[in-house]
Amino acid sequence: MNSLTHLSVNNITTVGENNDDSRQEIIARMENLLHLNRTFIPSTDADCLSTGAKLNTRRGAEIDYLNRRANEWYALTPQNSEQFYKVNPRWKKLVKKLGEPVQQVKMATTMESKMLKLKLTSKSGEIIEKELIKTTKIKLIQVMFKKLFKEKIKDGQLNLLDDCGRIFPLDNSDSSLDDVNAASGDTIFSST
Repeated sequence: MNSLTHLSVNNITTVGENNDDSRQEIIARMENLLHLNRTFIPSTDADCLSTGAKLNTRRGAEIDYLNRRANEWYALTPQNSEQFYKVNPRWKKLVKKLGEPVQQVKMATTMESKMLKLKLTSKSGEIIEKELIKTTKIKLIQVMFKKLFKEKIKDGQLNLLDDCGRIFPLDNSDSSLDDVNAASGDTIFSST
């Protein structure tokens, strides 16, 4: 398998002919492969320019191969490392050639990650819990106080009480909850 230079893969459901990930996987795993499905595999982007076609380069395929398994590699322990290297025999060689892969950090992109649970407290002590988007402007919270508590709030009359007991004035009505570092569990109350 190591000496294989030409490979054609047809009618295999797990490896579609137009699937870039599958092509990259094959290219990265077989270091001597020069042609895949009768298409030349250029070594670098510079080699790709001379062909005039948009092709998967060997270097790009190998980098993507490393990055797809980066988190698994960073999480290796002595107990499971032997199995990992058995399944990915070119791994050490690729890391030496291209450097360590980029560790991917999963970013929260759901609406829940952009929401804050805050307590709005009226002058009379009435408390209403609200879920607000982090980008909510202070002027909108002033309107909420007017509708929920029948309190007319002007600029500089709202305060934020954080979980450490510190009080911050919310005097800029154009700033957002994110701008004032509000966090879930904080309380917004009026100072009048």
